[in-house]
Amino acid sequence: MPSRQYLDPTDVSTKSGIILAMKRAKTGIEILRIINSVFSTWIYDTAEKFDGSMGAFHNNWKTICKSSGVKPKDIVIVDEIVYYNKDGTQGEFSILLTAMDRLTRFGYCIRAKTDLELCNTCESVAILAKKVHVWMVEKNQRSDKYTGICSHCAGKVATISKLSRPVNNASPLD
Repeated sequence: MPSRQYLDPTDVSTKSGIILAMKRAKTGIEILRIINSVFSTWIYDTAEKFDGSMGAFHNNWKTICKSSGVKPKDIVIVDEIVYYNKDGTQGEFSILLTAMDRLTRFGYCIRAKTDLELCNTCESVAILAKKVHVWMVEKNQRSDKYTGICSHCAGKVATISKLSRPVNNASPLD
């Protein structure tokens, strides 16, 4: 259940004004600014792309963008995801639901910080959160160890590590 900190304002005209501003927004950046002014802790981080090991995430995002006729933009990692009520209504979270819908139509991917985090090295690539990664290993859906870094940065580390090893037991200072 979502926390109560992201509930719509009780003043109907305030809520309506925020939703109208988001619906009139011409870019996702405008919507992100509006949301940040209303719920300053909701947007946790952004990433440029998914890690190379997360092909299904990337393909799903591309499919959604293609159906909306837009190109993928950034991945927006948020404090928490809110959902529509079982009857399809927005309930007390209409501002965030409107923001999520509009951002998705502009090509943004919205994911919770419990699912994703940024690579600790480049800080621009979304990787699975440690808890999700460990769960996937336990379910035999992944076999790699969690490192906190994306596959691209891990490749750089491996290359640097190989280059720094002495060859034929020679000292790197020889």
